[in-house]
Amino acid sequence: MKRVCAGRANSGKVREVIKAAFVAAGLPAFTPHSFRKTLVKYGDQICTTREQFKAWSLNIGHDSVVTTISAYCPVSTDRQAELIKQLGK
Repeated sequence: MKRVCAGRANSGKVREVIKAAFVAAGLPAFTPHSFRKTLVKYGDQICTTREQFKAWSLNIGHDSVVTTISAYCPVSTDRQAELIKQLGK
């Protein structure tokens, strides 16, 4: 399977590129993890199908959408209970 994004050489280079981009935009420097978390939240808002979210997940570098969801989409126990109750309505 071919990815849309280019591979990364190492995490240090990625960190430098992201930091430079944020600083150049006049924003505080963010870590790649915090930037990726923002991308996942955005993808969660704009993707309307599981297939779209899977493509989004692959494009940010995860081989499995499960990695994306488990790392960046936490659900608290209270929120879990709310969601399950809503399913019964």
